[in-house]
Amino acid sequence: MQPTPLRSGEDVFKIEELRLKKVIELGANIINRRISRFSGWKKSSIFWNFPYWSTKLIRHNMMHIKKNFFENMFNTVLDVDGKTKDNPKSREDLKELCRRPELHVIDGKYSKAIYTLKEESKKLLCDG
Repeated sequence: MQPTPLRSGEDVFKIEELRLKKVIELGANIINRRISRFSGWKKSSIFWNFPYWSTKLIRHNMMHIKKNFFENMFNTVLDVDGKTKDNPKSREDLKELCRRPELHVIDGKYSKAIYTLKEESKKLLCDG
């Protein structure tokens, strides 16, 4: 059995001609079901609205990259234990990368980064 041929972004974007409805649009199920019978496409993804989407070879990776970036930033700003990227190992790397001794680990200790939230700010953020 032959593998499915790799489609370029331009090939994928020809699906706009099918006029699939977004899932949240009224009547999308009925219209998309009818279109999918002859095209194989079931819905119009919100990701196709991104300007760079057609140039990406593996388009689904962008979703994972954005998710991972958000989680790393969020966990670091909230200083989530075991999840933050501001840790002794990263601070050791700063000795080679950065000439800011106030950020270096000294005797196993280091100061919290200025962008981490204090307890009151964390509660305010989470409670809304």
